Amino acid sequence: MSLVLHRPAGRFIALLMLLILSLVPPLSAQQYQPPFPRLVFQRPGGISGGAVQYFFSRYDLAIHGGAGLNAYALNDSIHALNPNTVILGTSRQGVWPGNPIWPPACFIYSSYYGSLIEAAEPGDTDIRVDSTTGFKTNTIGDDIYALIGGDDWISFTGYTDSTIHGIPVSGDYAINRSHAAGDSIKRPARFQGFGYLHNVTPLAPLVNSQPVWAWYIDQRFNPAKQDFSRFNGLFYDSFRFFFWGDDFQSTLDLDHNHLNDLTEPDKGLAWFNEQWSAGIREMLPYERAKFAALHPGKPVVVGINMGSAQEGDPYPLRYCDGMEWEGFMRFAYTAPDLIRVNQLWEAAHDTVFTIIEDYVEKETHSRDYKKIRYGLTAALMSGAYYGMTCGNEYSMSLWYDEFDVDLGYPVGPAREIPGQGGVYVRFFDKGAAICNASGQIVNISDAMISGLPGYQGSYYRFLGGQKPSFNNGQPFGSVELQGESLIPAKNNIGDGIILLSRPDTVVADIIVGTCYFNDTTPGSARARFDPVFRPVYDRANETVDFASRNRCFSQWVSSDSTGIGYYYSAPALGKGWATFRPTIGVAGWYEISEWHPMVGETPSAYQEAADVPFEAVAGGVKKLTGVIDQTTSYGRWNRIAILYLPEGTSSYVRISNQGSGYVAADAMRFRYLKRVTPDVIPPHRPEGLQLVR
Repeated sequence: MSLVLHRPAGRFIALLMLLILSLVPPLSAQQYQPPFPRLVFQRPGGISGGAVQYFFSRYDLAIHGGAGLNAYALNDSIHALNPNTVILGTSRQGVWPGNPIWPPACFIYSSYYGSLIEAAEPGDTDIRVDSTTGFKTNTIGDDIYALIGGDDWISFTGYTDSTIHGIPVSGDYAINRSHAAGDSIKRPARFQGFGYLHNVTPLAPLVNSQPVWAWYIDQRFNPAKQDFSRFNGLFYDSFRFFFWGDDFQSTLDLDHNHLNDLTEPDKGLAWFNEQWSAGIREMLPYERAKFAALHPGKPVVVGINMGSAQEGDPYPLRYCDGMEWEGFMRFAYTAPDLIRVNQLWEAAHDTVFTIIEDYVEKETHSRDYKKIRYGLTAALMSGAYYGMTCGNEYSMSLWYDEFDVDLGYPVGPAREIPGQGGVYVRFFDKGAAICNASGQIVNISDAMISGLPGYQGSYYRFLGGQKPSFNNGQPFGSVELQGESLIPAKNNIGDGIILLSRPDTVVADIIVGTCYFNDTTPGSARARFDPVFRPVYDRANETVDFASRNRCFSQWVSSDSTGIGYYYSAPALGKGWATFRPTIGVAGWYEISEWHPMVGETPSAYQEAADVPFEAVAGGVKKLTGVIDQTTSYGRWNRIAILYLPEGTSSYVRISNQGSGYVAADAMRFRYLKRVTPDVIPPHRPEGLQLVR
């Protein structure tokens, strides 16, 4: 049989190419509506970490808190790895005394209003005032600023009834001009979580003929401060549409009558919130318009961290695209309330960017798989993005099997399962998710959900590697979901499960690195190093140029045990091994890849070995030996083997320091290969061969 290819006409070729191109999204396009689950890594701490771009690129939504050239380089590196990641640029809703960008007119002040009783000159470290009553109304250690004469910021270390002392002799917070007796002294108002806030209210004076809210946004969009053309959206790490009583850490005086607005007759908290929200309602549309001008034809994404839901006002839903639940239930009331509020956001937007950023604080907690199932399924009930991190500063991302599941898109809203208060189910075109937010242990069966709108079962549990006793790959009949009621209710323990329409195996990449949290996947132990291997801490902090960083497999810089970038050794230090032992939950074929940085901070610092010996062991049996060339291919995954690995911890890869130069031991990745069918049949003996001379 022969196959003949005919050359089609030119017009047909053109139509065919148009069809093909229409099916392939452009590489520069971001995925604003990815399938579920939708995943986020929001880290306020900035852009430290030798391979931080790798970690952010795994997510649908990335918020890294960086600014300037290194941040833009990080964005480019993330998009080179994953063009679909949406990256939001951050800015806190605050100002800081002494920063020339923020003139004194931008600030909200406390009701304290004093006067100098003696002249003050540059270089003075103490000033005499008529009174310090009400001068400082909280114990915050960095609340140390005051304004003399309406334009001269100072800092101080303490005060008495009539003296403010500890003023620097020189610098930004020293007395910088002469002040006569009688000159005023004021204190900026302090807010919980924010520090100091700009005065967006109608009572604020103009700054360069602009309202403060417009000045603030113009400065925020100054490319020298942050070039938002290099981001796909905006994120406020802290934000308020209105305030609660415990948000204030000082008195307030918007109208400058030297009385506390919070206790003044006919004012109070409601009055303050009315003034504040009037400015915010002007500010946000102005900001959206500025961002739209930088990104014509693309969505405008504005996300906010409000600390908790602020209901009763449709304005946030109209001018923002999602809120963050920092720490999942950390600032929430109950999980059903969180789900209900998120459903309001989802209903108000075609593309919603509500975020649940969860966290654990101990390595053992990272293996509390019901915790991640609880947070993730709560997010799935309402279209929210979800992420799990280490520490209450959300510094290091953690990855789970559930993150690699493909549920597709919802076929309808989430519903409470009848007779199961606080237990929800949502159906997707490729599966379903059930969330137990009841605070009780519940048993949910297929029969309980099969009559609900959107049901497309029967369903299956996926087969997972981290908790195969739960994600066991079996047809779904019923499940016991954990729960416990605690006080307050936001601390309740919950659980959840993801189900698929078809049987599937989903095993997250197993990475064994130098640290827990920073690089090692939950469920596996970090690598073990003989004494001849010595730790090197990752130095790629905010001040290190992004392009010249040593790409050790690390996402965080720290001086403790979570900040080790890699280990190194050399033959002269004696013989030794670095052993990378994964916990295999699903037996199968795995691609094994190695990651190494440079030894030292520059390519010429040390001579790395071109012949680093390694051994690969499967099920306790040595299967492969070889060498790794560490003089090249820095900061990337380099495949060294494909092996069948049984369940358990009897498989490992180890590298020796007995190469011809310095050896780096950083990370190994064990990637499950779903559809490997090894060829185990030997070839037939060739017949009828002739030697032709």
